[in-house]
Amino acid sequence: MNFRLKGFFILTKPIEKTSIDILNFKNVVQIEPIDKKLFVEIEANEGEERPHITLLRLRKYLVETLGYEYKIGIRKFETELYYVFNCNVVDKNWLNSEYAKEEKGIIILKKFTEREFRQNVPDRVIRCLVGK
Repeated sequence: MNFRLKGFFILTKPIEKTSIDILNFKNVVQIEPIDKKLFVEIEANEGEERPHITLLRLRKYLVETLGYEYKIGIRKFETELYYVFNCNVVDKNWLNSEYAKEEKGIIILKKFTEREFRQNVPDRVIRCLVGK
């Protein structure tokens, strides 16, 4: 089972191409600042930290470093795409619900809010789908 999350942080001020040290975040594939947004792509395999947990940890790290060094705050983050692939769906009732849909063997999860990420709603949906 593999996971991929694409989203962006909305910042208080534009950020320049700076060296954002993300060495502690091995699942972060891409991080790119554009205007007042910081685009992030996170991938994970089964047994690794789920992308939404990595996103919450990355948010905390960015709040500390960007706020202290550059006086830039993070207003919120939004997910563009969060999907799961290479998995066997056990409970088909959850597919095509308000939380998940399936397209060509890939499970696309809905756009969760920051509150839902903090409450581990994506984990619950994945457990219901896969049965683990």
